Amino acid sequence: MNLGIVGSGKIVETCLSTIKTMQQINCIAICSRTQSINKAKTLAKKYKITYVYTCFEDMLCNKEIDFIYIGINNHVHYDYAKKALLYNKNVIIEKPFAVSLKQAIELKKLAKKRRKFLYEAITTVYMPNYQRLLKLKQEIGKINLIQCNFSKVSSHFIEYTQGIIHSAFSKEDFGGALFDLNIYNITFVVGLLNEPEKMMYYYNEGYNGVDLSGVVILKYKDAVAYCTAAKDSLGENFAYVQGSYGYLKIYGGLNYCHKLEITINGQHCIYEEKIPYKNRMQYEFMEFEDQFIKRDYEKCYRILQQSIKVAEIIDKIKYC
Repeated sequence: MNLGIVGSGKIVETCLSTIKTMQQINCIAICSRTQSINKAKTLAKKYKITYVYTCFEDMLCNKEIDFIYIGINNHVHYDYAKKALLYNKNVIIEKPFAVSLKQAIELKKLAKKRRKFLYEAITTVYMPNYQRLLKLKQEIGKINLIQCNFSKVSSHFIEYTQGIIHSAFSKEDFGGALFDLNIYNITFVVGLLNEPEKMMYYYNEGYNGVDLSGVVILKYKDAVAYCTAAKDSLGENFAYVQGSYGYLKIYGGLNYCHKLEITINGQHCIYEEKIPYKNRMQYEFMEFEDQFIKRDYEKCYRILQQSIKVAEIIDKIKYC
């Protein structure tokens, strides 16, 4: 499985460091804007990438590439993914999958029409402890309440307070807490309880209108989920799933799910992740590779439906 990567930021290097540990996946090309070409060349040298592009169309014409991984700013995910699909490439989009439900549906339809694989790179879904939690949820009885928190001070926050606005804090680029850290929380909840009946978003607004931190409330027929995320403040990262017989707890951010505890009648059982945090993307790429080898399009599209549901929630609550 040969990969072509778009972008040269932090998430791209995380992706490359993960792929480096995998024998069956090779990154053979990287594409970046002209102003970032030196960074792309540095990555190419470090990770032994053969082709370096500044023109996306040129990379799409490379017949050696099986998949395009899109690791750039949120507001252009759709444009790049659509173009890649039209060039008959399989596509992996870094979260968020899309910034609107309309975009998400259109990309899925195009992928199915072209018979191409299309994924959202959202590590939560593929982490062993999340998959284990989905199997264990029956043991805690009826789920009544879910609480999630994923908060940290962004590396660009100090500059933001000084009036320097990077994409991560640009409302026009769909930056902010909702489209970043809260995507993990909402995906976590949707995987457990499916689509909510009602939803609301309360947030702290920055000077440019972007959401710096906030709480998404998802109301189900007989359960409530609180999804808290912040890019302007610190907090304990966790997820609690409370049931009538006990509870499940994830320790740490939901992009890793490094430790899972199940407690029933005061009895505890703990599961811990063994793969280092820096290689957390390994599980999703293992699944992408497996489906690609087996040509299991139906499984791909089933998983993609969860990204569609999350996109619908985000579409309804963004800055409401």
